[in-house]
Amino acid sequence: MAEHKTELRLTRPLGPFNLDVALDTDAPRIGLTGPSGSGKSTLLRVLAGVDTRALGTARFGGRVLLDTSSQSFLPAWERRVAWLPQDSLVFPHL
Repeated sequence: MAEHKTELRLTRPLGPFNLDVALDTDAPRIGLTGPSGSGKSTLLRVLAGVDTRALGTARFGGRVLLDTSSQSFLPAWERRVAWLPQDSLVFPHL
């Protein structure tokens, strides 16, 4: 398996729609773009392990972050994935 292999097969209900992600790539970096409300931040929260309501699998470099079929869930502190919210309350003094 490639060092940078990323495999995502995730579904996350978001009220009026479901976020469905299907991605297989060997790229060392991945960028997310899309309109407001399309699920970019939700996907990042799922990958970081702070949103646990997604179903499916997420693997990075052969490392399983999430696999609901086998009930595997790597805790957020062991994922080496960072997520910084766009909320102004992150730095309220600014």
